[in-house]
Amino acid sequence: IPDGDTYSTNKIKARAYKELWKRSWEVPEMNGMVTMQTCVQDKFTYGWDAWRIYPKQDVIDKTINGVKTKKIIFDDIYREPLDPRRTWLGLSYKPTNNVNRPEVLYEIDITKDEYEKLKKRMGKRGKGSAGVSLESQNEDPENSTNKVTLTFYENPADNRYMIASDSICFFDGEMPNDEVYGSVVVGHCFIANTKNPYTTGLYEMMRGNAAIYNYINSINAEQVVAEIEPLLFASGITGQGDLTYKRGSNKINSLPAGAKFDKI
Repeated sequence: IPDGDTYSTNKIKARAYKELWKRSWEVPEMNGMVTMQTCVQDKFTYGWDAWRIYPKQDVIDKTINGVKTKKIIFDDIYREPLDPRRTWLGLSYKPTNNVNRPEVLYEIDITKDEYEKLKKRMGKRGKGSAGVSLESQNEDPENSTNKVTLTFYENPADNRYMIASDSICFFDGEMPNDEVYGSVVVGHCFIANTKNPYTTGLYEMMRGNAAIYNYINSINAEQVVAEIEPLLFASGITGQGDLTYKRGSNKINSLPAGAKFDKI
């Protein structure tokens, strides 16, 4: 679980803010840890990652004692990782500017049943049926038969927020909060160009070196660990004016003295 600090002139409020923030990572239904794991992988693969934070409410129909009613099964803050291949940052965004109000456009696929419920809830009627984007079709051709792509655009600097499919604009107006914060947070791996919002990932750096890339692809996971572990736990000898580096012994998960395996 990540750690952080909160600041306020009121120490009680600062403590409360921190506990609420920690809770958003600890409660599984708020999807914090899954978002972190996915975004770390995206950061090292693509060089950058993005996720959104927003209030989410799930309501279902339920019959209690013969009476049909609405039951809220989730009503809280929710974190959701975004696909870097279907997220685009605006030209005004700079990776070196930590304002956390990026201009961003991103796509999310929902089922056609969810789309019809959204139309009913928003009181919208579309001409023709909505479809999926080209990026969604490239991701999975089956998406065109059972999914609909929703496109989100937010630009806090201009106080504008939009939600639309290819046939209906569900919302086009001001940012839906008083502080005019965006819902999307962006992270980066290695910044190669301060003017380019899309940075470089560890995977891309390895792939740029043919010798390293081919070697990593030629070995299995255990061999990767066997190569990295001695580099992290190596023995070194320091002399006067020179440094000798020697790889440590390749012992991974070694058993304690007197222990042995009887059965696996």
